[in-house]
Amino acid sequence: LLSLAHRTGEYKTIYAMEVYANDEFDYAYGLEPYLTHKPAEEPEGEPVKYYAVYHLKNGGKEFRVWSRKKIEKHANQYSQAFKKGFTSPWKTDFDSMAKKTVLKDLLKYAPKSIEFSRQLSMDETIKKEIAEDMSEVPADYIDLDTSGYSVVDDDEPEEAKQEQKKDNKKEEKNFDQSVADSQQNIPAFAQD
Repeated sequence: LLSLAHRTGEYKTIYAMEVYANDEFDYAYGLEPYLTHKPAEEPEGEPVKYYAVYHLKNGGKEFRVWSRKKIEKHANQYSQAFKKGFTSPWKTDFDSMAKKTVLKDLLKYAPKSIEFSRQLSMDETIKKEIAEDMSEVPADYIDLDTSGYSVVDDDEPEEAKQEQKKDNKKEEKNFDQSVADSQQNIPAFAQD
């Protein structure tokens, strides 16, 4: 993820860190955002927060901070292995997965090359084949934004379920159209 960001040529610095309870750490979002972090000489316990920062060569900068609780909630929602207690990177290297998660959140709206965007989206897929260019392999997506959808209760009347399915299909169609519209605005030289 970090090497892809650096290859865009836009980033002066980009990194993610963990914060321990005895670190000096303060931040604020809003019109005057700031983040300060002075790590303790001897960290105590498990990290309590994770953050990611980028600073662009043109002077732009941004950061994201997630609590450990928010990271665990995310892992529980999107990782079946974490939810069921299986061995996975979430279990064997929690801090790295936490930093990757907050970094991906930060990079959602950051400047990206076409290649970087493609690789970032491929990170959220399951591949069943291997190829030299993995972006050409069909993928099953695993990390969905379900904010526009609601759960269909099995005890609901069939009519309500059908209505919810129609609403969901309409949302998908709107999303697909917005993606298609945004791709039309990409200059021809950037589409290769």
